[in-house]
Amino acid sequence: MHRRADGVTVPGEHNHAARASALVMDLDGTLIDSRERVSPIVARAVREAAALIPVAIASGREPDDVVRFARLLGLNGPQVSDNGARIVDAITGRTLEEYPLDSIGARRIVETLEKRGVPFYAVDAGRLARTRAEIAEWRVTIIAAHALTLAGAVELAADYADVPEVSAVPSLDASGARAFVNFNRGGVNKGTGVLRLARMIGVDPALAVAVGDSANDVDMFASVGTSVAMGNARDEVKREADHVVAGVAEDGLAEAVERFVLCSPARPGRVG
Repeated sequence: MHRRADGVTVPGEHNHAARASALVMDLDGTLIDSRERVSPIVARAVREAAALIPVAIASGREPDDVVRFARLLGLNGPQVSDNGARIVDAITGRTLEEYPLDSIGARRIVETLEKRGVPFYAVDAGRLARTRAEIAEWRVTIIAAHALTLAGAVELAADYADVPEVSAVPSLDASGARAFVNFNRGGVNKGTGVLRLARMIGVDPALAVAVGDSANDVDMFASVGTSVAMGNARDEVKREADHVVAGVAEDGLAEAVERFVLCSPARPGRVG
């Protein structure tokens, strides 16, 4: 058993007697590799899942990237971007819900990053900005500091550990070599985004499957009934998941779909 992000306790093992209600998947290091490629095996598995149940990306990336990959796979339902702070329609690209940072807090984060010389992107009213001058409305749903080492990301996130108005969570790109810090409104993360998505599309999150590989996926793991870590995830992320599959280079997402959505037997030699 584990406790979901909304406080509800759910079983940690998937109930194969009932089909999964939805599939939610991270982007970098889960759906795509370090060269932003979706393997044909993974694409086929995701499309098979989408023929049966709602399938969504949940990513720290900006909405345009999330929509681009959703369309590539033929997904036509709501998707989660901005590390859970935005739900966007895959067909139109229109924002359905957003949960921005307090504007004063967002300004302070951006000013701090620019003073330290840390590259970042921000999503302001659904538009991508890479400098403070490009932020017009200060309706900022995510600020993602990047080009960091993991140690640097952990240190930067720790600076905001006692700031309840801000959530600061490290994550890794698909290569595992570059780290990010995702700054969101306090209490907003991939887990809350997935729960809002579930309410929006009318599915039971206790029957949903989530697959991810990074620290910002742990909140998503806690919001669903079946959580699956990729083989390329760090050990601390794997410990938070119910199951571990192969890495992104070995089509681990396809394995997760086969085992927990299509309910096919695990392939010989794969990690369970």
